[in-house]
Amino acid sequence: MGNPHSGDAWQPAGKTNRTSSRKINSVCRHFILLTIARKGVIFVKREFHPWKEPTNRRKKQREAPRPPRLINVRWVVTIMAVSLVLSMTMSYLSSEALNNANTITSFIVLFLFIALGIVFDMIGVAATSATEKEFHSMAARKVKGAREAVWMTRNAEKVSSICNDVIGDIAGIISGATGALIVAHMTAGAGALRAVIISLAITGMISAMTIGGKAAGKGIAIANNGKILAVCGRVLSVLPIAFDKKK
Repeated sequence: MGNPHSGDAWQPAGKTNRTSSRKINSVCRHFILLTIARKGVIFVKREFHPWKEPTNRRKKQREAPRPPRLINVRWVVTIMAVSLVLSMTMSYLSSEALNNANTITSFIVLFLFIALGIVFDMIGVAATSATEKEFHSMAARKVKGAREAVWMTRNAEKVSSICNDVIGDIAGIISGATGALIVAHMTAGAGALRAVIISLAITGMISAMTIGGKAAGKGIAIANNGKILAVCGRVLSVLPIAFDKKK
């Protein structure tokens, strides 16, 4: 019964066959190694193959991010309406002030419009260069105008658009129109050469004062942005508008 040379012969009870034990041990070892190897392959597939990932994760990866809106249509329409009203108001005031004014009064009105453009250009630059951290402690101590200053820093793009583009450009246009009225008053009845010289002189003076004033004002605004916004915040705090709740 069995082949004693191959190790599969029958053995009496209580005795072992070393050859059979080796075969069984070898088979079990190969089975364990194969099982581990198969589990390792499954683990590698789960680890490195993305197509085995859950469906929700794949959907999130496939969803392309939405591009940001480049143009805020509502803000553009609002700023156009504000520009229209301000330009009409300032043009009317300047024309009424210069109708029966003499030359000195006309120059005073001209300088006021140039200064208005420079001041609002400084406010716009201060809003874009300042940070809201320096106003947090002031707002915590309930300093007047601190919340409005924080609002200006958070909405620096809108503040700069209003101050630099709307009011600054309108002031520049009206100062040019005021200069043209001054030239018309000063050259009434004058010769052609004198009219050309006066026109060139006043036009150059307006351009030089406007550009030079804004160039100097930008440096001052960047160096003193906190003080400028604190003053603007105090002015805005008088208005019956909750700027700290707006974004």
